Amino acid sequence: MAFRVSETLAKTVIGAACLLLPASSLAQRPPVDSSGGKPTSPSSSQPTSPSSGTSMSVPQLVVYVQEESGGPIGQMALVSVTRTATQSSQQRTTLGGQASFDNVPSGRYTVQVIAAGYMKLVEDIEVIGGVGVATVYVTVTPESPGRGATPVAPGPPLLAPKAQKELWKAIEALRTEKLAEARTHLDAVYRLAPSHPDVNFLFGVYSSMVNDRQEAKSYLEKAIALYPQHALARVCLSSELLRENKPADATLLLKKALEIQPNSWTAHALLADADLRLGKSEEAIREAERAIELGGQRAARVRPALARALVVQGKVDRAIQVLESYLRENPSDTAAQMQLASLRKPPAVRADSSAPTASAASVTPAGSLPDTAVLPLPSIWLPTSVGKNQIAQHCGVDQDRPAQRFFAVPDEQHGWQEYRSIEDVPELELGIGQLARLWAGPDGNALIRVEEPGEDFSAYTDYCFEKTGGLMQLRFELRTAWGWGYREEGPVVDGALAPRMSEFFGTKNEVEVAKPEDADDIAQALKPHLYTRKARLPFARLLSK
Repeated sequence: MAFRVSETLAKTVIGAACLLLPASSLAQRPPVDSSGGKPTSPSSSQPTSPSSGTSMSVPQLVVYVQEESGGPIGQMALVSVTRTATQSSQQRTTLGGQASFDNVPSGRYTVQVIAAGYMKLVEDIEVIGGVGVATVYVTVTPESPGRGATPVAPGPPLLAPKAQKELWKAIEALRTEKLAEARTHLDAVYRLAPSHPDVNFLFGVYSSMVNDRQEAKSYLEKAIALYPQHALARVCLSSELLRENKPADATLLLKKALEIQPNSWTAHALLADADLRLGKSEEAIREAERAIELGGQRAARVRPALARALVVQGKVDRAIQVLESYLRENPSDTAAQMQLASLRKPPAVRADSSAPTASAASVTPAGSLPDTAVLPLPSIWLPTSVGKNQIAQHCGVDQDRPAQRFFAVPDEQHGWQEYRSIEDVPELELGIGQLARLWAGPDGNALIRVEEPGEDFSAYTDYCFEKTGGLMQLRFELRTAWGWGYREEGPVVDGALAPRMSEFFGTKNEVEVAKPEDADDIAQALKPHLYTRKARLPFARLLSK
């Protein structure tokens, strides 16, 4: 899309973390002086005295967000710095109460801080060029007087900045399935922090992706031992145990994971699988329905599994209804077609069945859920439409299959180029780089996904072009580091999107939410760019090669 993250956000190395990982990886604390007071900073770097009139810049402006007690805010906050003269704005999320901005010109600025549970803060400051690191301290006030914000459960140990940077690069490489690159960064961070739970968790994810199951289990078990509250590690390990047909052991992990994250649709789906294997069909139905409620379209593949559990309960008519509804949206699922056909042949299953039949033994058998569901990377930068979606179906494309062509613009120094495979795509500069994948459909149709990873939010846009090059359908999704996202999809009519669905949603549970207060701060980012003709794509010249 035309809006570039770099136009409103300063460039920096990100963490793709919850932002991606459980909050600890981001909760880095600024240095504190020996007296235990405020974070230390060079004495020459005070930004609030009168301007000397110089046009010089400071190499770094650091905003410390503190609570009324004087300590750093205990959760993530969005910090915006707007230059008064030009109204140009930069945004950062805090790491341990601190947000840093690079190469800030001298002048007057407005600092705004938004954090859940606190009143919005707005303060004016003046930055003087020619100094070292400039620092600002701001204090946020709880929304309820005399009470702090809802306390956040303590996270895993903190990572040093160098280790954190390597971890974030590993996450981005795993997300884009650049496994060799991911291994390089994982090895680097493991040398720095071999006992950090998030490091071991990601090594477990990597090992599973390269089909080294024993290594995956070993790393996931270590992550849980180091940090018992690691819900994702518990979910991933339970998936490995179900592959080994150990539903009782998986159940223990999943129930604890749901105590930690009650709205994890994947945990509910896997627990349904475990329940059915253990002969608990009623519980399996309840868990599968909960997974579908929480996961929405991402949990579509749980519906054939729900049908299996219903059959065990003798509720064949409802199972048929579930499958018919599923196949209207997923007509290419041949396994579900066969499942439905078998149910229409009387008598399929005795009504008084009390234990799983061979055909209904698993809600999520191996291969029935996509890898991103069985072993989920933390959710915030991953689009919900990783697999099939309605736009892809309209275009006649199966996005579960690899794309045929790959294009990318890695940074500001390089233009768009085509790459032979996803492995050949260089690392994207966050907030600048873009990746495009192309799937060729029938009758000359083409589906193109443009991915724009950024520090505070990432955008994913699916374009369905007809043979003549006109844009027929569009799906857009933006996911932020602040716990919410926005998505819309529909046909393109007279050069404009006519959305049949648009909603804000929570990135932890994918459930629709009211419009967040800070959505207006990034209003431009919520608008997809409409390339109404394939020839207007920024890499269109490469398509004819």
